[in-house]
Amino acid sequence: MFALILLLGGAFAANPDAPHPHGGKLSPYVLGPPTVLLSREDEEELADGKTIMRVISNRPADESREGGARRLLMVRDVAAPKDVVLDRIGDFAAYPRMVKGCDACHVYKREGRPDGTEEVRCEYRIHALHLKFRYFMSHQIDPEAGCVVWNLDYERESDLDDSVGYWCTT
Repeated sequence: MFALILLLGGAFAANPDAPHPHGGKLSPYVLGPPTVLLSREDEEELADGKTIMRVISNRPADESREGGARRLLMVRDVAAPKDVVLDRIGDFAAYPRMVKGCDACHVYKREGRPDGTEEVRCEYRIHALHLKFRYFMSHQIDPEAGCVVWNLDYERESDLDDSVGYWCTT
């Protein structure tokens, strides 16, 4: 089973030589087990081969105000070992073949850490309808925990205002 939580926002002009206008507006995810609890009905749908998709809205305390973040939660059972799933998630060069709307994904930094985790930074070029976007992501990968978290690489200016995400195999 894996979970994907993704949040995207606004637009700037991508520039790898300039820092992003901010250091992150969205709360980043942390490597580790998922904190989302599934209902009995969700578990039954997964057992039937269905995908669970939910929009999670974090509205401000004052409901009369607009704002708050929305996050997409997706859970699906995949009949594959954890290392195979993580290998696919980490195969960034193959994203144009595997992810609809992804035109290119190029790794520009890869760094292993003593604790067994790895940081991978990638440039993405995507399209949606007639719009094209270029953005830079920093992925933290923990093969032992079976998790990947990511956020924009704030050292480079992206077309997206902000983005954070989380994958986890269990």
